[in-house]
Amino acid sequence: MPRNGSGTYSVPNTFTAGTQISSSAVNSNLSDIGSEITGSLPRDGQAGMTGQLKAASGSVLAPGLSFGSDTDTGLYRKAGDTIGVVAGGTEVATISPSG
Repeated sequence: MPRNGSGTYSVPNTFTAGTQISSSAVNSNLSDIGSEITGSLPRDGQAGMTGQLKAASGSVLAPGLSFGSDTDTGLYRKAGDTIGVVAGGTEVATISPSG
């Protein structure tokens, strides 16, 4: 899959101006684009994820799961098997197997 870590797609077979178009290169690109579209997650919620959602561990000041308009509110990995809940850059709750 020719996407980098940021999700940017790169065409596997680039074309050079002035060269003859090769059907095999075009077919390869179209097949690859079709695979990328098939493997994409619709942003409108029509389909669910088929794997885990993995987020950065984060911290109290920068939770691993936060909101675009409120980046110091969310969830972070406080320790193994422990989640910290943060509001306004302050931990307000801890969730762990022991309660």
